Amino acid sequence: MNRRVDLVEWYEPMVRFLLDRSYKVVLVPHVIRPNGDDLELLRRLHVKLNDADVELVDRLMSPTEISDLLTHARFVITGRMHLGILALRMGVPPVVLATQGKVEGLFEMFGTPELALNPYEKLSTELLDRVKYVDVNADALRESIAAKLSDVVELSQNNFRGLA
Repeated sequence: MNRRVDLVEWYEPMVRFLLDRSYKVVLVPHVIRPNGDDLELLRRLHVKLNDADVELVDRLMSPTEISDLLTHARFVITGRMHLGILALRMGVPPVVLATQGKVEGLFEMFGTPELALNPYEKLSTELLDRVKYVDVNADALRESIAAKLSDVVELSQNNFRGLA
């Protein structure tokens, strides 16, 4: 993504919408390293929001901790495919900023292509629109994901057949 774009300005309306709908929002970094991490952006967003219902995790979480967090999530918004996959595996609808074609293909397998969002096209407006859509349709999306999950898992296991 274009580093000159201030993503805080794009994420703030989405988080405020969620807060207005009585959600608790957890900001979780995926990458923490010098010169290019998620934590700095999330810290700025957290400060700007200044709301008790927004929690900032300031460290990297283990996959088990993320899974535990997902058990309480109605849906997830992420720029990371791996979190999207974990959410799908747990039946939680993820909105994923699709920077690679494989994200779109994954969601097509689940019958939920609307969950992949191209971050290079009108992200400032489409992100909020997509979150509103998922908020209203979360239960139906969960059903769609659950209906396709075993087939998608079986297809993924085909990648490893014959390797042993």
